[in-house]
Amino acid sequence: MLTQLNKRSIVVIAVLTVGALAPRAVIAGCPCNGDVNNVSGINAIDVAIANDCAAGDCSQCVNDCDVNCDGANDFIDTGVIACEAQGGADCCNRPTGACTGAMGMTPCAVTLVEGCDLLNGTYHGDATICDGDNVIAIPAASEWGLVALALAILVSATVLIRARRRPCTD
Repeated sequence: MLTQLNKRSIVVIAVLTVGALAPRAVIAGCPCNGDVNNVSGINAIDVAIANDCAAGDCSQCVNDCDVNCDGANDFIDTGVIACEAQGGADCCNRPTGACTGAMGMTPCAVTLVEGCDLLNGTYHGDATICDGDNVIAIPAASEWGLVALALAILVSATVLIRARRRPCTD
């Protein structure tokens, strides 16, 4: 019984770890359309409108400024539009990272490298996040995989050792 319970625990931990590390994908049916002012083209004006919306003023958004359909008007949408304006492909699925010093963004904002570069910010690399105004590097998937593997080995070893222990008899 104990072995079955621990096997289930290992499976749950593995599933949660894989789910947390899975790349984000565009929501089914999301048009990922950066033409937020609806004037038949994606350009720096669309980037500025989305950037204003991420800062709280969405009055210029004719089309939805939540370009990647994640339910938030944020600086990631600004980056997606900048990527599309520069001719990038699959911009809604690009990696994001922390950007500091960009015009019109908060002191530290998560966006795509294209958005950060277009707004003259400093991109701190994929898989970085903001904690207030500070940039934090998060472990890469391979590092998380090693942590999960080490945890699985530890749990498995514990289960095997406990199963093989026999009560002492005098």
